[in-house]
Amino acid sequence: HLHVFPYSAREGTPAAKMPQVPTAIRKERASILRAAGKKELRQYIESRIGTTEQVLIEKESLGRTEHFIPMTVNDSTTPGEIVRAIVQTVSTNKLCGVIKLEGPH
Repeated sequence: HLHVFPYSAREGTPAAKMPQVPTAIRKERASILRAAGKKELRQYIESRIGTTEQVLIEKESLGRTEHFIPMTVNDSTTPGEIVRAIVQTVSTNKLCGVIKLEGPH
């Protein structure tokens, strides 16, 4: 995820003494970076389809992977539980999958 915001000169800093980029250009550049970030995030999330992820459940059937991507799972789970789940699809920047049943040890 990108955290992007237009630069604002802070009085008394060395950067405030430099020539300033017009506000409209700053906003445009920030917008371009946000769009690029959303595209990269979507590509990364889609690349996870078919993988097995460890998911920390935050509330019933919803948690986050080790890389902080939201993921829903097919079964009710207990908050705080860590499950292994196979990613099947993507829905609006969220992974959707099924809990992987572990075989006998």
